[in-house]
Amino acid sequence: MARKIKPLTDTEIKQSKPKGSDITLFDGDGLELLIRVNGTKTWRFRYYAPLTKKRAVITIGQYPIISLKDARNKKIEFLEHLTNGEDPRNSIEMQRTKKHTLEKVTYDFFEIYKTKGHTEKTLIPIDKKYQKRTIQPTGFVTDYHIEPTNNVSQQKFIPFQPAWVSATGTRLPLPVPQMGYMVVDHAGTIFNHSSGLYGTGYAICLSCGRADSMTSTGEYPKYLDPNNPGISHLPLRLTQDDWDEKGEPVACRGSAKILGNIHIGAYSRTDVFELVLRNPLSGEYLLDTTEGRIIATSLAVALRSALTSILGISKNEVMYSIRPTVVDANNAALVLQLFDSVSGGAGFAVSAPFNIIETLFKMIEILTCEDHCESFCSKCLLDNDSRHDTELLDREAALSWLGDKFVQYLILSEPHRNLIPGATYCPITLKQKLTELIRQSPKSISFILSPNLKKWDTTLQPIKQQIHLLLSNEIDVYLLIPKAEYSDEIREFLLALKGVGAQLSYTSEIENIIMQAHFDKKFITIANMDDNARIPGVNWLESHDVTVLSENAPEVNSVSIDTLSWQKSSIESIDIAIEISKELNVKTAQFGKAFWDYLLDESAVLNRYLKQSKVISVNYSDRYLKSPSYLLLLSEILSPLVKYGLQKITIESSFMPNERRSSIISHDWYSEQDFIDAYEMWISAKTNIKPTINIAKQLTLLPHRRILTLNLDSGEKIQIRFDQGMGYWQINCQRGLHRFDFDSSIHNQLKQLVEVLEHSEVKNSASWPTDITIVEVKN
Repeated sequence: MARKIKPLTDTEIKQSKPKGSDITLFDGDGLELLIRVNGTKTWRFRYYAPLTKKRAVITIGQYPIISLKDARNKKIEFLEHLTNGEDPRNSIEMQRTKKHTLEKVTYDFFEIYKTKGHTEKTLIPIDKKYQKRTIQPTGFVTDYHIEPTNNVSQQKFIPFQPAWVSATGTRLPLPVPQMGYMVVDHAGTIFNHSSGLYGTGYAICLSCGRADSMTSTGEYPKYLDPNNPGISHLPLRLTQDDWDEKGEPVACRGSAKILGNIHIGAYSRTDVFELVLRNPLSGEYLLDTTEGRIIATSLAVALRSALTSILGISKNEVMYSIRPTVVDANNAALVLQLFDSVSGGAGFAVSAPFNIIETLFKMIEILTCEDHCESFCSKCLLDNDSRHDTELLDREAALSWLGDKFVQYLILSEPHRNLIPGATYCPITLKQKLTELIRQSPKSISFILSPNLKKWDTTLQPIKQQIHLLLSNEIDVYLLIPKAEYSDEIREFLLALKGVGAQLSYTSEIENIIMQAHFDKKFITIANMDDNARIPGVNWLESHDVTVLSENAPEVNSVSIDTLSWQKSSIESIDIAIEISKELNVKTAQFGKAFWDYLLDESAVLNRYLKQSKVISVNYSDRYLKSPSYLLLLSEILSPLVKYGLQKITIESSFMPNERRSSIISHDWYSEQDFIDAYEMWISAKTNIKPTINIAKQLTLLPHRRILTLNLDSGEKIQIRFDQGMGYWQINCQRGLHRFDFDSSIHNQLKQLVEVLEHSEVKNSASWPTDITIVEVKN
């Protein structure tokens, strides 16, 4: 009669200690806990292997990392394998192999896009058919056991599969924005792959490397079937250990290491150009339908031929492809792609924007076909590589979709032509154009800032970085602003930029002009209808509208500003301005301590005040505090102040409706009440002080500046001014913890924050440093 084993309990496990030697506690059905003299407790599973009938053991993991419940779940999983006649060790080995040697390629055709009004990327769920388990081979060898033959009936021809190509970058509008946009990526991703004879992948022996196509129904091939151990295969390459005593080859010993539905593939990077076309008359995009793919492929082939002809290079220097993408919240489309065939890129594909108008005219000429063929021929679309896509080539379908008036839209629209005298199309972003201008070494560059002062963001670093770059290249910098009444905050912002080296001037000629470069004998003027590109802040010099340039526009008139009247004769005095980049990259739970330790080391004034006075209350003002990650960071900064006598906390922020689906810790709360409750409950728990949360209904009702004010019992105030607030840092979580359930109860959300706090780190999120200024405010 089998011995009945009493199941373990957590209490029994915690109280069990070995006395002089290791002990084993049994939970039943093969699950046991080995407790060593050094105190470690390890879960193990003992069983009889189905094939050898010998005792075997699997190590599950250490307690309490693996709880009693988790260990029992593992045991159940192993028992299910045994019931099916499978050795659970083989399952573990396959999982380990997948983890370390396989790459789960989730190439998302409906990938990352920017929705209107949002700057963060939004992820679209990945279709299962675009997910493949892949392995990258280190090489290929000939099967030693197959005799050479010239009988074509015995040979297998694996179907050609087009590369998966992906590019990321700023969308560049075409001369008429209604026609679509372009994307350029100097490090685009190319995934070349093979899915076998039937597109269902390969069965691969991870022991010897032998591979064969899965069947058309996704079943294992006869000699590579792990579910049929009676049929074996020979090693792909024989070694001296692979022969028996009679001199015959022995079967591969890796039958248990055969994986199915594996796709062979490899990544590389190169220059990629993408074009999304929109019919200017109908407004329709190329849809991902059979007809749409025929039109898109025909256009891509013609576009490739046009570009290579203009550049004077061989067609095989540039490859083509198409893929679906999400254009905006309401539209999807097919993308035309060109990419350099050489790994690393040769600059061919990415030159397309500079020749885009000529290239599109040439594309129409190629599609017209001098031989007037029915669908394709060697004079238009048929090339060495496009022969694989003959079922997707139809020049007449492509021409019909473009329409007769397509060429009329290959010039600038009238509103853009009239922005400045002599306007011509600029095919690169404003920041790229600025970089190009710097290379031409002008005497000076004037930047015209927006008159919409309410939208100004007084974050210094983005504009300060550009000023430093220009001055380091011996280029003078002028900031041209409208003559208006400026708040003290904006004056301080402008004075800080003047302190960096920029010169301030008034101008009345500010409409549409972004910047003007001054050379000895000419001016280059850059204009754009998007006023957001002129608003100081993190998105300065960024636009989704067409940019134009001219060498015929007149010089922008301006008058130098006497800023002496701006100097404040107030009771404020700046103690120190500190630049921080990686100094506070610590575990999230240590962020607050690291923050105050660093400031106290840098500021003698702050050090003196906190030693001599109590901090009776604090006030923090910041427009952008809506995410759980910002709550964690701010609470870590506030909690160390309790030891200085802190009694009251006031937080001033804003809450605008959140249109985006929130799913990770850096996203914003949907609910204003959740936002307020989370701040109140979390900060109360951290400081034992319930904070007052004041919500402004409009951003403009709050100052641009992020300020933490320490109110001292002596009546003085210390202000700590953040250039970018909590937004400069990001929280990097351990795997999976970055996902945040905004739909759960507020208590469950706070439980998630506890786990994040314990298993995350703070990192600076930008390549440039941020400024923190300490200001002394006396009575």
